[in-house]
Amino acid sequence: MSRDGVLVLYHDAALERKTRLKGRVADYSAATLLATDIGTWFDEQHPEVERRYAGTKITTLDRVLAEFSDTFLWHIEIKGAQPELPERVLAAVREHDLLDRVMITSFLFDHVAKVRELDGDVPLCLRMRDPKTPVASLPTSQREALLESQRERIVQAKNAGLDMVGLRASVMTPEIIAFAREEQGLAIRAWGI
Repeated sequence: MSRDGVLVLYHDAALERKTRLKGRVADYSAATLLATDIGTWFDEQHPEVERRYAGTKITTLDRVLAEFSDTFLWHIEIKGAQPELPERVLAAVREHDLLDRVMITSFLFDHVAKVRELDGDVPLCLRMRDPKTPVASLPTSQREALLESQRERIVQAKNAGLDMVGLRASVMTPEIIAFAREEQGLAIRAWGI
Protein backbone atom coordinates (compact mmCIF):
# COMPACT_ATOMS: atom_id res chain seq x y z
CA MET A 1 0.00 0.00 0.00
CA SER A 2 1.33 3.40 -0.98
CA ARG A 3 1.97 6.13 1.57
CA ASP A 4 -1.42 7.62 0.67
CA GLY A 5 -3.34 4.33 0.94
CA VAL A 6 -3.54 3.02 -2.65
CA LEU A 7 -3.11 -0.74 -3.17
CA VAL A 8 -0.43 -1.33 -5.78
CA LEU A 9 0.96 -4.49 -7.33
CA TYR A 10 4.58 -5.03 -6.45
CA HIS A 11 6.49 -8.20 -5.62
CA ASP A 12 9.42 -7.21 -3.45
CA ALA A 13 9.79 -5.36 -0.18
CA ALA A 14 12.60 -3.26 -1.64
CA LEU A 15 11.82 -1.07 -4.64
CA GLU A 16 15.46 -0.90 -5.75
CA ARG A 17 15.44 -4.53 -6.91
CA LYS A 18 13.01 -3.80 -9.74
CA THR A 19 12.84 0.00 -10.09
CA ARG A 20 15.03 3.10 -9.85
CA LEU A 21 13.39 4.06 -6.52
CA LYS A 22 14.96 3.34 -3.14
CA GLY A 23 13.10 2.13 -0.07
CA ARG A 24 9.68 0.54 0.33
CA VAL A 25 6.35 0.94 -1.44
CA ALA A 26 4.89 2.53 1.72
CA ASP A 27 7.48 5.33 1.49
CA TYR A 28 5.98 6.76 -1.72
CA SER A 29 2.75 8.31 -2.91
CA ALA A 30 0.62 6.44 -5.42
CA ALA A 31 1.37 9.12 -8.03
CA THR A 32 5.09 8.48 -7.74
CA LEU A 33 4.72 4.70 -7.78
CA LEU A 34 2.34 4.68 -10.76
CA ALA A 35 4.84 6.76 -12.75
CA THR A 36 7.67 4.32 -11.96
CA ASP A 37 9.14 1.99 -14.59
CA ILE A 38 9.10 -1.64 -13.51
CA GLY A 39 10.00 -3.24 -16.85
CA THR A 40 13.56 -2.14 -17.50
CA TRP A 41 15.08 -4.48 -14.89
CA PHE A 42 13.56 -7.44 -16.73
CA ASP A 43 14.98 -6.37 -20.07
CA GLU A 44 18.42 -5.91 -18.48
CA GLN A 45 18.39 -9.31 -16.77
CA HIS A 46 16.87 -11.19 -19.72
CA PRO A 47 18.36 -9.85 -22.96
CA GLU A 48 17.53 -13.17 -24.68
CA VAL A 49 13.78 -12.51 -24.46
CA GLU A 50 12.36 -10.90 -27.57
CA ARG A 51 9.62 -8.83 -25.98
CA ARG A 52 10.80 -5.65 -24.24
CA TYR A 53 9.15 -4.33 -21.08
CA ALA A 54 10.99 -1.04 -20.51
CA GLY A 55 8.46 1.68 -19.76
CA THR A 56 5.96 -0.67 -18.10
CA LYS A 57 4.71 1.09 -14.97
CA ILE A 58 3.64 -0.13 -11.55
CA THR A 59 -0.15 -0.44 -11.44
CA THR A 60 -2.92 -0.67 -8.88
CA LEU A 61 -4.71 -3.77 -7.67
CA ASP A 62 -8.02 -2.13 -8.54
CA ARG A 63 -6.95 -1.47 -12.14
CA VAL A 64 -5.87 -5.07 -12.71
CA LEU A 65 -8.98 -6.53 -11.03
CA ALA A 66 -11.21 -4.23 -13.10
CA GLU A 67 -9.46 -5.02 -16.37
CA PHE A 68 -9.27 -8.78 -16.00
CA SER A 69 -12.07 -9.44 -13.46
CA ASP A 70 -13.31 -12.98 -13.98
CA THR A 71 -10.66 -13.89 -16.58
CA PHE A 72 -8.45 -15.51 -13.94
CA LEU A 73 -8.48 -17.50 -10.77
CA TRP A 74 -6.67 -14.99 -8.58
CA HIS A 75 -3.92 -15.68 -6.07
CA ILE A 76 -3.36 -12.37 -4.29
CA GLU A 77 -0.47 -12.14 -1.87
CA ILE A 78 -0.64 -9.48 0.81
CA LYS A 79 2.75 -7.87 1.32
CA GLY A 80 3.67 -4.98 3.52
CA ALA A 81 3.22 -4.59 7.24
CA GLN A 82 0.38 -2.07 7.38
CA PRO A 83 -2.33 -3.57 9.63
CA GLU A 84 -5.14 -2.32 7.37
CA LEU A 85 -3.90 -4.27 4.33
CA PRO A 86 -6.00 -7.41 4.91
CA GLU A 87 -9.23 -5.44 5.15
CA ARG A 88 -8.35 -3.29 2.14
CA VAL A 89 -7.45 -6.27 -0.07
CA LEU A 90 -10.62 -8.13 0.93
CA ALA A 91 -12.68 -5.01 0.18
CA ALA A 92 -11.12 -4.77 -3.30
CA VAL A 93 -11.89 -8.43 -4.01
CA ARG A 94 -15.49 -7.95 -2.84
CA GLU A 95 -15.88 -4.77 -4.86
CA HIS A 96 -15.01 -6.70 -8.01
CA ASP A 97 -17.20 -9.64 -6.99
CA LEU A 98 -14.30 -12.09 -7.11
CA LEU A 99 -14.67 -13.93 -3.78
CA ASP A 100 -15.35 -17.19 -5.61
CA ARG A 101 -12.25 -16.76 -7.81
CA VAL A 102 -9.55 -15.81 -5.32
CA MET A 103 -7.02 -17.26 -2.88
CA ILE A 104 -5.55 -14.66 -0.52
CA THR A 105 -2.10 -15.45 0.80
CA SER A 106 0.64 -13.93 2.92
CA PHE A 107 3.85 -14.78 4.73
CA LEU A 108 2.41 -12.77 7.61
CA PHE A 109 0.18 -14.96 9.76
CA ASP A 110 -1.58 -11.93 11.26
CA HIS A 111 -2.66 -10.81 7.79
CA VAL A 112 -4.32 -14.09 6.79
CA ALA A 113 -5.79 -14.51 10.29
CA LYS A 114 -7.34 -11.03 9.97
CA VAL A 115 -8.86 -11.89 6.59
CA ARG A 116 -10.33 -15.06 8.13
CA GLU A 117 -11.80 -12.97 10.94
CA LEU A 118 -13.41 -10.66 8.36
CA ASP A 119 -14.62 -13.43 6.05
CA GLY A 120 -15.15 -17.04 7.08
CA ASP A 121 -15.24 -18.41 3.54
CA VAL A 122 -12.59 -16.78 1.37
CA PRO A 123 -9.77 -19.28 0.66
CA LEU A 124 -6.56 -18.42 2.52
CA CYS A 125 -2.95 -19.60 2.32
CA LEU A 126 -0.14 -19.08 4.81
CA ARG A 127 3.21 -19.01 3.02
CA MET A 128 6.15 -20.18 5.06
CA ARG A 129 9.62 -18.68 5.07
CA ASP A 130 12.10 -21.49 5.34
CA PRO A 131 15.82 -21.68 4.53
CA LYS A 132 16.84 -21.96 0.89
CA THR A 133 19.12 -24.88 1.64
CA PRO A 134 17.58 -28.06 0.23
CA VAL A 135 16.30 -30.23 3.04
CA ALA A 136 18.39 -33.16 1.82
CA SER A 137 21.55 -31.09 2.43
CA LEU A 138 20.74 -30.31 6.06
CA PRO A 139 22.32 -32.22 8.94
CA THR A 140 19.83 -34.50 10.70
CA SER A 141 19.36 -32.18 13.70
CA GLN A 142 18.60 -29.17 11.46
CA ARG A 143 16.28 -31.24 9.29
CA GLU A 144 14.35 -32.40 12.35
CA ALA A 145 14.14 -28.84 13.72
CA LEU A 146 12.87 -27.59 10.35
CA LEU A 147 10.27 -30.34 10.17
CA GLU A 148 9.06 -29.53 13.70
CA SER A 149 8.84 -25.82 12.85
CA GLN A 150 6.88 -26.61 9.69
CA ARG A 151 4.47 -28.85 11.62
CA GLU A 152 3.86 -26.09 14.18
CA ARG A 153 3.08 -23.52 11.50
CA ILE A 154 0.84 -25.97 9.64
CA VAL A 155 -1.12 -26.64 12.83
CA GLN A 156 -1.32 -22.89 13.42
CA ALA A 157 -2.74 -22.45 9.91
CA LYS A 158 -5.27 -25.24 10.45
CA ASN A 159 -6.35 -23.85 13.83
CA ALA A 160 -6.88 -20.41 12.27
CA GLY A 161 -9.22 -21.90 9.67
CA LEU A 162 -6.89 -21.46 6.70
CA ASP A 163 -7.13 -23.63 3.60
CA MET A 164 -3.59 -23.96 2.32
CA VAL A 165 0.06 -23.66 3.26
CA GLY A 166 2.82 -22.69 0.89
CA LEU A 167 6.30 -24.08 1.42
CA ARG A 168 9.57 -23.39 -0.34
CA ALA A 169 9.99 -26.25 -2.82
CA SER A 170 13.53 -27.08 -1.68
CA VAL A 171 12.35 -27.91 1.84
CA MET A 172 9.22 -29.88 1.00
CA THR A 173 9.34 -33.54 1.92
CA PRO A 174 6.83 -36.35 1.43
CA GLU A 175 6.49 -36.38 5.22
CA ILE A 176 5.49 -32.71 5.53
CA ILE A 177 3.17 -32.93 2.52
CA ALA A 178 1.39 -35.91 4.10
CA PHE A 179 1.20 -34.08 7.43
CA ALA A 180 -0.39 -30.99 5.85
CA ARG A 181 -2.77 -32.86 3.56
CA GLU A 182 -3.67 -36.06 5.36
CA GLU A 183 -3.35 -35.13 9.02
CA GLN A 184 -4.40 -31.47 8.90
CA GLY A 185 -6.62 -31.42 5.80
CA LEU A 186 -4.83 -28.48 4.20
CA ALA A 187 -3.94 -28.02 0.57
CA ILE A 188 -0.26 -27.39 -0.04
CA ARG A 189 1.61 -25.47 -2.70
CA ALA A 190 5.26 -25.13 -3.55
CA TRP A 191 6.98 -21.83 -4.21
CA GLY A 192 10.49 -20.94 -5.30
CA ILE A 193 10.68 -23.75 -7.80
